[in-house]
Amino acid sequence: MVTRRKTSLKSRAKNNQKAGFSFENRKIYKEDQFIIKDNSTEPIDLWYDKPYYGIVNHLNQPVYVSPKYLKQISSDEGDLYALNFVANAFEDFKSIFLRERAMRRVVETGSGFLDMNPAKAWEPSRNIYSDYLRDVYAVYINQYYPNNKRAKGVETFEDFVNNFMEFVEDSVIGAKSPFTLSSFLMNKTVSPLASGLVIELAEDDHSDDLNKSVAYIRDPNFIFYKGLAKKYGFRLDKNAPWRLIADLSSPAMRQYMLEYKINSVSEMFDNLYVKTIEEDYDLLKEFFIKAYQVFVPSRPYERTAKYCPESGTTKSVFKRKVPATQEEIESTYGNDFWTKIYFDVRLMETKTHIPKAKYNIVLNNALRMQRVLDNRAVLRYIDEYVKLYDPTRS
Repeated sequence: MVTRRKTSLKSRAKNNQKAGFSFENRKIYKEDQFIIKDNSTEPIDLWYDKPYYGIVNHLNQPVYVSPKYLKQISSDEGDLYALNFVANAFEDFKSIFLRERAMRRVVETGSGFLDMNPAKAWEPSRNIYSDYLRDVYAVYINQYYPNNKRAKGVETFEDFVNNFMEFVEDSVIGAKSPFTLSSFLMNKTVSPLASGLVIELAEDDHSDDLNKSVAYIRDPNFIFYKGLAKKYGFRLDKNAPWRLIADLSSPAMRQYMLEYKINSVSEMFDNLYVKTIEEDYDLLKEFFIKAYQVFVPSRPYERTAKYCPESGTTKSVFKRKVPATQEEIESTYGNDFWTKIYFDVRLMETKTHIPKAKYNIVLNNALRMQRVLDNRAVLRYIDEYVKLYDPTRS
């Protein structure tokens, strides 16, 4: 049954307002603004209730959708994609909605959802992460390195990695920013669009509560819009009514999943998504090798001052950095080196401080496992350990 809650309150919250005003108005929107209450079409709250929807799997592990399972959706905004079964559900939803509009069963209000023209869809989290790492390196080379005394002693690849790790601890993770892809996804840096389960029909301001109410929730077509969305397996984002979210618990969406022989949510994540913990190790290794190959040509020499007691003067000494190819680095630094680096980064990211003896036990266990098992088993072992201290995954 549909009931209307009579209230004249409208949230006028937007970003960049005074904290008190914003808090009280956000509370109005969160608690009262969906003034047309229909329990059969409750929205999903991606701000407060499910911020990692489609970003973590059924085991609470960070994941990203494999691009080969994406499918293009029709839009005037260019090439937009969603997960294959989500794209099919959306096209059917769009077709019926536009048919009803053509038959004048939809009031022409100018609301952002009437054209059913997606403005945004899947965003490639791997590409966004790569861009982020370039920014991290730029901060290191332009700000941290010139002002760090220990950086003057960087001559070899190992020196570079050790100095960069200090930078990561002090200036990246120390500033509550991520470094691994797993942490990047759990940092709320990436939009829910990265899940492949979300389609946005407008580019409205997510912080403008008044616009959400006037242009969407109070629109005379709103009940029909969200009801039809439900029929095709979608729910709306409570904080962005123009955002359609594939409801993985919906019988309708499950039917679309079955078209691709996906029988459950766990099967979907296992087959269509990539676990980032299985890639963090290789991505870190790749980053450090490529960063060093950019670093050496840009800073081939390091100038230091050396005091000469014979003359009582100080003279400049130029130390040459040692270049290294990828093959040379990989032949010199094996799995033990990279496993320790990975373990150290994950401890930093989860702010885990353990006694040295315990640290050695866990690291040595991982190194022994590496000699008899594949690398994925080692990464899972480390992940299971650091997860105990990670509040985002508890």
